[in-house]
Parts: sequence; C-alpha cells; structure tokens
Amino acid sequence: MAGTTEELLGKLCELIEGAFSLPLGADRCIVNRDKALGLIDEIKNVMPHEITQARLIVERCNDMTAKAKKEAAAIERQAGERAIMLVNDHKIVQEARNKAADILEEAKTHDRQLRKATNDFVGNTLKKLDEQIGKSHADIQKAYKQFRAASKAAHG
Repeated sequence: MAGTTEELLGKLCELIEGAFSLPLGADRCIVNRDKALGLIDEIKNVMPHEITQARLIVERCNDMTAKAKKEAAAIERQAGERAIMLVNDHKIVQEARNKAADILEEAKTHDRQLRKATNDFVGNTLKKLDEQIGKSHADIQKAYKQFRAASKAAHG
C-alpha cells in the first residue's frame, strides 16, 4: 500500500473526512484507528526516503550552482584579461602610431633642412663658378686682344 507522502496524506485526509461525526461535536469524529495508524506508519517509512532524495537534489543544485559560479568567475576573469590585453594592444598601437608620426615629422624637417642646405650650396657654387667664368672670360678676351695686337704688330 506504499506510495508517496502526498498520496498517503491524501488517503489519511479521506479517512478523516469520511469518518462519522459525533452527535454533539461536529469537530470530532470516529476514525478507524488501525487504518489511521497504518497510514501514519507508511508516511513515516516513506518520508526518510523522500527527504534523502530532496537532500540529494538540493546538494546537486548546490553543486551545479557552485560549478556555475566558478565557471562564471573564470569566464569573467578571462574576459577581464582579454580586455586588458586589447587595451594594452591599443595603447601599443597608439604609441607606435605616435612614434611613427614623430619620426615622419622629424624626417620631413630634416628633408627641408637638407634641401635648403643643398640649394644654398648649389646656388653659391654656381655663383662662384659664374664669377670665375666671367673673370676667366675677361682674362681670355684681354689675352686675345693682346695676342691680336701683338700679331698685327709682328705682321704688319
């Protein structure tokens, strides 16, 4: 006649509800003692098993909750580490870009300085060359005139 605690309590309720009421006390009744005690004994026998099962279920739930919390903490830790890595990578990339921009600007400045120095050097060199060529040209013309004059005097 074993069943679950709920079933057995239901049978006990049916037994009490179906019992004969006493004539002067509506809240009192006559119950078959053996049946009532038998149902109570069965409930006592079934309850430890159901309580054990309930405890096992609670333990499993607690274990699953603890495991889920550990997994969540691990995921959160990994996400934090990944975020820090991404931030650091971003910082490194940004620092590299800034450094590259500084190097490029420095190279442009150096290029402008070199171009100016080169232009100044070439301009000065050409000017000196022009002056020397002009002087040489004047010397050549003078020498030519002297040569012609000497040649005319010698021939006639």
